[in-house]
Amino acid sequence: MLASALSVIYVKAAQRNLYSTLETNQQEHQQLKVQWSQLLLEENTWAAPARIQALAQKSLKMKMPQINDTILLTEFADQ
Repeated sequence: MLASALSVIYVKAAQRNLYSTLETNQQEHQQLKVQWSQLLLEENTWAAPARIQALAQKSLKMKMPQINDTILLTEFADQ
């Protein structure tokens, strides 16, 4: 009977420890999900085409080519 009582105490203690670990891991999981969402939002902001174009025009002095500065290349298939 003593062994059974000690087993119950041990199992209850182990259960509390595991439940505590589970809750800690669930909180960390939730925090990581929030952080992941924020990182995706930041990535989309940094990779926005308008931002890239503005940086290219400002930093690299790039500009859109004029129509008469472009050449259309076509592929001719041998028949």
